[in-house]
Amino acid sequence: MNMLSRGPVRAALILVAAVIVLAAGPWRVTAQGDAEPAAADRGSLPAILGMEIGDAVELARRTPDDWDYDPGERYVFAEDVDIDYPLVLSEAEWRRVLEPTAHSILREKGTERAFSHPLNDNVQSGVYYSRATGQALFSSSDKFDSRTGWPSFTRPINPDAIVYIEDNSLFSRRIEVVDSLSGSHLGHVFPDGPAPTYQRYCINGEALVFVPDGGEPPPIRTGP
Repeated sequence: MNMLSRGPVRAALILVAAVIVLAAGPWRVTAQGDAEPAAADRGSLPAILGMEIGDAVELARRTPDDWDYDPGERYVFAEDVDIDYPLVLSEAEWRRVLEPTAHSILREKGTERAFSHPLNDNVQSGVYYSRATGQALFSSSDKFDSRTGWPSFTRPINPDAIVYIEDNSLFSRRIEVVDSLSGSHLGHVFPDGPAPTYQRYCINGEALVFVPDGGEPPPIRTGP
């Protein structure tokens, strides 16, 4: 045993420790990008969940100039939990109101090719809305060039715009982000963005509708 190099042994121990740490989740991401175990009582449920559609639409229209965003206070749902979204459509209805590419992303959790969508390079001032629901999601003032190939933002436009869900697919632990009116898939959030939030909301361009300043916002969907 003394003849063995310490390098491989140390590497094996580090690997085992990493597996144990990852298995101990779920994880909570702090503003500085660190990860720590999540507790069930951390974070507040988005107020929009469980609302009647009329009240939910009023809340979804909010585009405040500023608000206190703390990513460490996000509520992250377990992967298979039923969530009470205000807008519920059948699969057939979603297929009628969404183009096939948008449907595959928003309703089937697909991903567009990196650098394939023109909104990745968009630098106009305005607001980004959900293509599924028409609700406001992100402001251009929070958009940045992540060089990943997808539109990226440091925070949502209001505290009730996004719902967070654990995503343990692809042999990794990620946080999926969906719109709060319908639970339609937008992308994921990662703790590697710029200050002050240190967050990167990595969003499919096909899931978004951009309206420049002064433009008419899309109608918010209340049914099929």
